[in-house]
Amino acid sequence: MKKYFFIFFIGLCACTTAPKESTTQAGCFDLKSYFIAQAQLLDSLQATLAKQAAINDSSDYINIEKPDWKNEFSYMIQSSMSCDNWPLYYALDSLHENQLLTLRYKAIDEKRELQQCRISFKENEPVLIVLQLSDVNKLFSSQTVLTYVPMQEIKIEALQKSSVQKEKRIQIISTIKIPS
Repeated sequence: MKKYFFIFFIGLCACTTAPKESTTQAGCFDLKSYFIAQAQLLDSLQATLAKQAAINDSSDYINIEKPDWKNEFSYMIQSSMSCDNWPLYYALDSLHENQLLTLRYKAIDEKRELQQCRISFKENEPVLIVLQLSDVNKLFSSQTVLTYVPMQEIKIEALQKSSVQKEKRIQIISTIKIPS
C-alpha cells in the first residue's frame, strides 16, 4: 500500500505546475504593457486625433481619422523603464494628495535617458503619466517631457541644443477624440 501511495504522490507532483511568476515586480507599474493596451483600446473605440506640432516659431495642425495608435505611443513605449530591473536604476517614492496617489521613479544615475517617471492614480487607475528624458553629450543635449492624460491627450515637449545648430524647441500636442 505504501508503494502505491508513493507512486501516486510522485505522479501527482509531476502533474502539478509551479505558479507563474508575475511579469511585474512589486512597486513597478508596467508602462509598456499599459501603453500597448491603451493603443488597442483607442483603436477599438475608433478614436481620432487632432495633432498640433510646433518647432520654434513654425507650427502645423492636422486631423488624423485613423491613427496608428501603437505608433503614437511608440516614443513612450520605448522610453519606459523595465520592471525587471527598475530597483537597480531608480529610486521610488510616493505622495498622497487630493485623492491622488503619485508614484515617482527617479534615476539613480544621471546618465540614464529616462530621468524621472511620475504616474498619478485615482481609484487605482492612471490619470496622468509624465516621463522626463535627458540625453547629453559633448555635441548635443536634449531635454524631453512626455505627458499622457489617459483618453484625452498625448504631449511631447523637447528642447534640443547642439554645438553646430541653433536651439530647437519642439512641442506636439495630440488631442484624443472619442466618438460618441
